Amino acid sequence: MDQLKIPGKQKDELVMMESIYMDDFNQVKPFFWERDGVVHYWIALKPSLDSQQHVAVRMDVRLSKGYPKTDTPDISFQDLKGFEGVLTSIDMKDLNAKTKQIIKSSKAADETELAVHEVIAMVNEFLSKRNQERISVHEEMLIREKQRQEDEEAARQKERETKAIAEKEATKNLIKQIHEERARLSRASATLSDEDPWAPSPSNDAEKIKEKDKEK
Repeated sequence: MDQLKIPGKQKDELVMMESIYMDDFNQVKPFFWERDGVVHYWIALKPSLDSQQHVAVRMDVRLSKGYPKTDTPDISFQDLKGFEGVLTSIDMKDLNAKTKQIIKSSKAADETELAVHEVIAMVNEFLSKRNQERISVHEEMLIREKQRQEDEEAARQKERETKAIAEKEATKNLIKQIHEERARLSRASATLSDEDPWAPSPSNDAEKIKEKDKEK
């Protein structure tokens, strides 16, 4: 690559990125600046080296002749070799959407030169949140089956609890009805006793007792 033919800003960015990312920095070749007018490089972005790396992504950057005065960087993502399929299509769409928003904001703030660095910071945070150990298809099936069984047991337990509550409430209502019926019958019996003309009078009973005492 003949870096002498590259304008200052594009050349400065290439040198800086290579010094920062070293082996993770890659210049796309062949390079024809005079013909294409585009600087193309890519960086292998991974989580911090302080933790195990289970996820990574390749970030491609293209800088045109108008960068950074009139043109914004063209940034895209693809699977990094050895980490294929770790990030889903939804993850890639999310990365692209956030990247477009960052580039749009940097252009509005007249800070296009900072866009690439802001995107890298966003991707690093994104990867850190998804840095989980990959599991096999069989292990994933076992996890899903266990989750299904737990969900079914939880549903059965809830059904049992609901049924027990309903039975308890039904028993409570039945007891209440029995008490109410007994009270109603008791009131009805008392009413009939008060209304029976042939019912013995307490005073007559007292007189009969007195007569029997006299006869004795």
